[in-house]
Amino acid sequence: MKLVPLTIDSPENLILASIFEEVFPPEERISIEDLYRPSQLDGYAVLGISFHGEIIGFLAFFRQDNLIYLCFFGVAPKHQNRRYGSMALQLLREQYPHCILLADIEKEDFAAANIGQRKRRKQFYKRNGFLETGWNLFYMNTEFELLCTDDAFAMQSFLSILYRLQEVVPEFQFRCFQK
Repeated sequence: MKLVPLTIDSPENLILASIFEEVFPPEERISIEDLYRPSQLDGYAVLGISFHGEIIGFLAFFRQDNLIYLCFFGVAPKHQNRRYGSMALQLLREQYPHCILLADIEKEDFAAANIGQRKRRKQFYKRNGFLETGWNLFYMNTEFELLCTDDAFAMQSFLSILYRLQEVVPEFQFRCFQK
């Protein structure tokens, strides 16, 4: 398995679009064009998760200082539950050994139609060394919980990433808060 850089012109984007459609709920989906819109900013990357030459998933992230914010991370359903997501996170850690990984996941809401998926997602991140931060993020009309690989992550670096994202995606409106 390896992580391969992708661009707006990559032929694999049809596969990415399909994975996006399959793994993200409708309210969290964006177009492939929007996925690459932040590419003009330093520290933003989209990587394909390649297994035997086939793209089976992807990571889109911002890196600033010693923080990597996983904006989007998905593995095609037919490749889930085979540890590919865990292996991809390990490869990312090896590529950036001094960085803390930060992810946002949908808040566990027992009234949500996809509560089972939300619980599995949180269990996945916890198995991969992510911790609860006590911080939440609200955007795209959804509340997210922030998880990271070190409880001493710099909230200021994360906010800086979000403000930089707003520079190229002005419609991205967010609110961070502690619970």
